[in-house]
Amino acid sequence: MSIQRVRPGGYVELIALAKARVVPVTGRVLIPYQAEWGAVNQAMDMADTSERLKESGLQVDELELASETGATVVGYRVTSGLEKVASVSVTDSYMIEARYPGLRGNDFEYMIRASLVDASKKEIIVRDTKGIYDTETTFTVSDKVSAEEALKKSNMVRFKSTGVVAWTDVAYTAPREQCLVQRQSRRQTGVGSLTGWTG
Repeated sequence: MSIQRVRPGGYVELIALAKARVVPVTGRVLIPYQAEWGAVNQAMDMADTSERLKESGLQVDELELASETGATVVGYRVTSGLEKVASVSVTDSYMIEARYPGLRGNDFEYMIRASLVDASKKEIIVRDTKGIYDTETTFTVSDKVSAEEALKKSNMVRFKSTGVVAWTDVAYTAPREQCLVQRQSRRQTGVGSLTGWTG
């Protein structure tokens, strides 16, 4: 009878074995993965670090290992199809929703305020509470239509005008409280659905 002990370094050995299995030095490598962020059920080319940051937040080890050899990674996020897009809606005015479905969308906060440069315009500031993405502060817009166009460049969220009611300044949202409720309901129902930010 032998005693099995968990010793430091086991994780490092697993990574070394995984690296040894990554063979391609050039070309394209298809990597299916499961995660809470990324394009759903479609292949996405990720040729460099900036593209992997945009699509996976550099949080998927399989993608990072495959990219170390210089190959172009084609990531394919496999999901159950039950994931929902986190969103906040202001009745008859606008809706801001996460770029992709999944719990990761609850980590984003937004603020709308008068522009510091031009008082006739608004600034939309989007930040990641986990700090993976940089705070996006470059969205200075004159109306909701221009906000829709400007936020297409955001790594985190999308903006949709839903009515004619004027928009007002909004302090940072508090998605963490809603996220906690969703995690508790997820445990109870066994379904990974979420309803989105509180606003």
